[in-house]
Amino acid sequence: FDLEDKQLNKTLKELQDNHIPQVKKTIKALQKDDWVIKEKDVFDDIASYVGIGNIAGILKKSPENWERLKKDFDWHEGKIIPITQIISRYFYKSDVPIYSESEMSIESAIKLIKRAGGKTVLAHPGKHIPWREDYLVKELKHIGLEGIEAISSHHSWQQIEHWQIVAKELDLEITAGSDFHGYVP
Repeated sequence: FDLEDKQLNKTLKELQDNHIPQVKKTIKALQKDDWVIKEKDVFDDIASYVGIGNIAGILKKSPENWERLKKDFDWHEGKIIPITQIISRYFYKSDVPIYSESEMSIESAIKLIKRAGGKTVLAHPGKHIPWREDYLVKELKHIGLEGIEAISSHHSWQQIEHWQIVAKELDLEITAGSDFHGYVP
C-alpha cells in the first residue's frame, strides 16, 4: 500500500491524537495503583501508536515495578513473565481504562485502506469475536474484508483451526501475525 497516502496518514494522525487522553487516563490509574510509570517514558517510546502492550512493557523496565512483578508472579530465575499476563492481571480492572473508542466506522476504515492500496484483514478475530458469532465475518466480507489473521499469538490451536476454516469457507486470505508492536534495532 502507499505509505505516503495523504488521507490515510491524516486519518491515522487524528486517531492517534484522539487516543492520547485515554493513554493518559491509563497511566494515572496505574500510578494510583502504585505503579512507577511516567507519561514521558510512555510517549518517548518509539511506537507511533501507544497501546497497552507498550505501557505494560514500560512497567517491566522500572526496578520497583519489576520487584512487584516478581513477587506477584512467583518469579524465579529463568521464568518469563509475558506482557499478556501483565495486561490480564493488572489492566483488566474497572478502574484501569485501556481502550478508547474509535469514531471511524468499519466501512470507512475498509474504504480508506483499499484507497491506499492495502489489503483489509481482520486481526486476531479470536480475541474479539466468539465462535458462535463468526457469522459477523461474512458481513464484513460483504463490505470489503479480504482476509483473516487466523494464525495469531492470541489464538489457541483450536481457534487457529476454526478461523482458517472460516476463511476458506468465505474465500478469504489467511494471514499470520505475532501482534508485535515494538521496535527491534
